[in-house]
Amino acid sequence: MKQEKYAVVDHVGTKAGMDYYSLQLAKSLSHYCKEVAVFSNFNAAQQALQFYSYFKGHQTSTFKKIWNHFWGFFKTALICRFKGYKHIVLHLFSYTYKDVYALFLFWILGIKVTAIVHDVEAFAGNNQAYLQKWILGFLSKRLMLHNAFSLKVLLEKFPDLAPKCKIIAHGNYLELYKHTISKTQARQALQLDTKQTYLLFFGQIKEVKGLDILLEAMTKVPKNIHLIIAGKPWKDDFNKYQSFIKTKQLSDQIHLDIGFIEDEKRSLYFAAADLLVLPYKKIFQSGVMLMAMSLKLPLLASNLEPMKELIQTGKNGFLFEGGNADDLAAQVNRIINAPQELLDNIAENAFQQVAQKHNWDRIAQALVHWDKTTHE
Repeated sequence: MKQEKYAVVDHVGTKAGMDYYSLQLAKSLSHYCKEVAVFSNFNAAQQALQFYSYFKGHQTSTFKKIWNHFWGFFKTALICRFKGYKHIVLHLFSYTYKDVYALFLFWILGIKVTAIVHDVEAFAGNNQAYLQKWILGFLSKRLMLHNAFSLKVLLEKFPDLAPKCKIIAHGNYLELYKHTISKTQARQALQLDTKQTYLLFFGQIKEVKGLDILLEAMTKVPKNIHLIIAGKPWKDDFNKYQSFIKTKQLSDQIHLDIGFIEDEKRSLYFAAADLLVLPYKKIFQSGVMLMAMSLKLPLLASNLEPMKELIQTGKNGFLFEGGNADDLAAQVNRIINAPQELLDNIAENAFQQVAQKHNWDRIAQALVHWDKTTHE
């Protein structure tokens, strides 16, 4: 028997690649719910879903950003109330007054909120404990976290939230690219040398992403190892990285695409690369990591707790000592010189892991049957 109506509310959507997550989650929820709607800034050809584009994409004006948030959530809450969506799944990245406003609208209208707590602590540096406690403890009915590390950090701050928390895995990206492209074709399209070795740093460029560590490591690897940096800075000044590249004479080894990366180009970068590198200093979960695993691209990540929950070195990926540029360089050299058969086996193991344990249907079932399932 199908459950009550559900809505997925995603105010980020195409602005940061969350549209894929929301679409896959909504599609899987539709297998178990009477009706599912997506409130975001994108549409898709899915007969089983209702789409409401109440949020806008990239905005440059501060006023437009504020208005987009205020009006978008106001309309979303009203439609959810009048259309009978009694449960919403909401992406949560920060804990500010604008977030209080959004969740308060649903609370006052009697709509139950399951908050996907992507970041237990907002990386913008604007954490306010009393707002976070009110948002998570009072305005949210249920809290979905992606791994044990996130749950541990949250409960260290607010132990009384334990009864409403559940670990449910971040979904895979197996549906992202239906038509694969060869490495040679991708490199030709990007005008890259087909004979060089390419590392990939992909996604938003933030201080906590550790790009400085990766650039330092690039001074310790052979000249035939190149680095692609593709992404848009977020509360970070790229000039400092550019200055380091120039000072260390790395320009010939670094390929820059600084800005928002469209879907088509993203697929080219993942196809062209030999190794994804995630030198993060702090993270709660990584969609980019799961993307690489889904696309059978070998990866090297810092040994933070969330990474260690997913990656076993030499089995489905590689880890290095976080913050240590020397170890990062050493691991890059070792991986690049490893037999291709070994790398292919590791990539295949990673693919099988995300196909099974990060299946969207399992995620939807865990959400709909919240009280009947245990942690993923």
